[in-house]
Amino acid sequence: MRNTWIAILLLALSAVVGCGDSPEHKLLLANQLIKNQPDKALEMAEAVLQADIKSDKAAVMKEQAMFIKAQALMALNQLEASRKVLEELKNQKPDDPEPIRSLAIWAMRSMSFAVGKSEFDTSIELQKQFDDAMVFGEAQADLLNNRHKLFAESEFTRARIIMQDVARYRRMQADEKKKAERLRILGDANITAEVDQVIARLQQRIDQRNGEVEKHLLAVVNTDPSHAEAGLLYLELLANKNRDGHRELLAMADKFTAAEKIPAAVSHQLARTILGSIPDAILSRPERVKLAQKLLLKTPEDQRKTPSYLLASVHSLLTRSQEGDTIKAQDLLEQVQGGDKFVQMETKYLMAWCLYQQQKYDRARLILDNLETEASGSPQVLTLHAQVLMELNDLLRAEEQARRALDLDPSNVRWI
Repeated sequence: MRNTWIAILLLALSAVVGCGDSPEHKLLLANQLIKNQPDKALEMAEAVLQADIKSDKAAVMKEQAMFIKAQALMALNQLEASRKVLEELKNQKPDDPEPIRSLAIWAMRSMSFAVGKSEFDTSIELQKQFDDAMVFGEAQADLLNNRHKLFAESEFTRARIIMQDVARYRRMQADEKKKAERLRILGDANITAEVDQVIARLQQRIDQRNGEVEKHLLAVVNTDPSHAEAGLLYLELLANKNRDGHRELLAMADKFTAAEKIPAAVSHQLARTILGSIPDAILSRPERVKLAQKLLLKTPEDQRKTPSYLLASVHSLLTRSQEGDTIKAQDLLEQVQGGDKFVQMETKYLMAWCLYQQQKYDRARLILDNLETEASGSPQVLTLHAQVLMELNDLLRAEEQARRALDLDPSNVRWI
């Protein structure tokens, strides 16, 4: 949406100054419109390609127009046309890795498009499209490493391609689980057992492919610790492994605390994961807090007002849980500005938690009452709401919220 408004503003300014028809402005506008108005972006890119440009930058502008055209066609799901444009660029610029990067993205888009079709499970054509795109994407990853010596980027590309394959198996598994549920209702035990075996085999394949993703992401993190996206994906994988990922999480923390420079987003998320995922039996609470603080100290001064830094610091304080820490955490939460809806919900939840710890139950309830609708699927929010309501002697509502939390998470709900 922001890019759309930028494009509208540029269009208005172009009209005022009378230069809206220049190739430079068309390319600028087209680039801004790819995501939200790809048809308009395609139209502008085509206009530049067909124009007789009298400039020493004509070749560069034509090349940029081809990239925009390919991206716009991809956004419009005209995948084969997009691929042809990118292949042409690749042939024109064999020493430039950018067309290969774009072709790898094209492969992932093609895989996602195929598996997203409702008829994917029964369509041989769509399944072939998926498999062909995966092979093609892997070939681009090879080129990034072999031709351009971009090992980390090649490994990251492989990881993302395999993640698309994991999504395919997860879809297949979800369909089999629905089938098993229907068969259980019908009471067909023999066929249900066969379906359960299929589900188990699919899970084995998912675990195997996730192991490959982890290997490739670890190679990126070891080669280029500054690769933020790879670091965050690797962290997510380790966090989802539960106890099996604890050793790798601590190894990653040791590596990053020793590194000269790491992406702020990764250090913040790693600090939070260490605080919330590592049990006391492996690393005591004081040691977790100490390690998290080391990671947070890696954040440059000019990034210490970002929501991710402030929220990670709040989690560190609440995990440490010394006298006065909830007051300090509350002060940090009041500094959080911006962020998406999840950041805003988390900020409200943590503020309510601080108020609850300070026994300011009426203020905590006010926040949680307002948060109830937007975070109705969060057992943590519902559990805290129940606790606050109990303190205020609203026992009927407290029981209602506790039951809702238990329905969402039958296990022992864990909160800070």
